[in-house]
Amino acid sequence: MTRRPIITAIFLAVAGLAPIFWPVSLPGQELPPDLPVTDYLLVVGDAVEIVVEGHEEYSREFVVPANGEVSFPPLGRLRLLGQSQASIEAEISKRFTEKRQIRDTVVGVYIKAYAPRQAFLIGATAARIELPVHVRYGLIEVLAMAGVTPAAADFRAITITRRREDGEPFQFTVNVEDVLLKGDYRKNVIVMSNDVIHIPALKDLSQMAYVYVLGRFNNQGRYPFRPGREQMTLTKVIALAGGFHQFARRGAVKVLRKEGNRTRAIEVDFDEIISLDIQDVVLQPDDLIFVPESPI
Repeated sequence: MTRRPIITAIFLAVAGLAPIFWPVSLPGQELPPDLPVTDYLLVVGDAVEIVVEGHEEYSREFVVPANGEVSFPPLGRLRLLGQSQASIEAEISKRFTEKRQIRDTVVGVYIKAYAPRQAFLIGATAARIELPVHVRYGLIEVLAMAGVTPAAADFRAITITRRREDGEPFQFTVNVEDVLLKGDYRKNVIVMSNDVIHIPALKDLSQMAYVYVLGRFNNQGRYPFRPGREQMTLTKVIALAGGFHQFARRGAVKVLRKEGNRTRAIEVDFDEIISLDIQDVVLQPDDLIFVPESPI
């Protein structure tokens, strides 16, 4: 493998999703701060090569062990775990100078291979997700990578099991629906290596109901909800549909509802709901929401 420093991070979009900004930690999650790419810290399993220019007898290759330290003759024990390339280079140069063995030498530390980073999903789906080194994915992105959707899983109580630095596990729960429906990206928490993400499965998919969106919306289609467990409203389904198209006639939204053998049309001015002049419309299973194009 060619010797080279760590490459610049590339931000990836997953399944059409990309974080609006880096997700932040919630109280008790003990997430480490985001680090510049140049300050990457070695973890157990990373493979590194140490090169002392002009003194090949001192060059070595190591895999970072569990205790974090390796034997580096003639300098003794050398700590790799949790250190950056620059800090290791500086430490080796300092020790050589103190021992007066080599002066003004150039020390290079190169990463040969990164230890695998994985997160594990259980519950509604079972999957192992490979996490990249320089891109931090939030929970939403990891769920998208695993193909998990709200139609098959309960997004309101996803539990993440994580280990502290001393190895002790702890858990916290995230309501992912707050991210999807309310835009609360503070809850799109960073997924860390070896996280175990438990996604509760819906007990009975036959209890799912749907409403349908047609016309001048950004995303037409059907949207699921669970009658008796949650309320689907007109404002909520419009948010799920990505809002109105720019040419939508917002003042003439129609809710078409089956009542026996007949279909009743409920016409609503959406702006009056937003201004609180009228109440939001509570939708029923199989309601169809249609908005026409504005004549202007």
